[in-house]
Amino acid sequence: MQGLTGSAKEETKQKYMDELTLRMAVEAAGNLGLLPLYKDARRILLKDMFKDKPKESKKGSKYTEKDFKNAKGNPAKQKYIRERINAQKKQGKSATSKPIPGTKK
Repeated sequence: MQGLTGSAKEETKQKYMDELTLRMAVEAAGNLGLLPLYKDARRILLKDMFKDKPKESKKGSKYTEKDFKNAKGNPAKQKYIRERINAQKKQGKSATSKPIPGTKK
């Protein structure tokens, strides 16, 4: 819905409207049992619809102290982020402290 209401270009609004109507039709037919192999058809449809969109990179292990502070009130998430930060620090140290082959340290 964000793209449908937040877009300024008419072309973009139409693209989102087409996507919405197509998806709604497939979802309704699948949930009513009118579309055989619904899950497979839906998967193929979504793959085709979003093939042109770039994949967003996930956060991965690049956490900062700011992420840790933002997770205030969620101890499990804070613990996970702290572990990731510590792992990053260890990787950074091990990468820089390794001697170059063929040289003495």
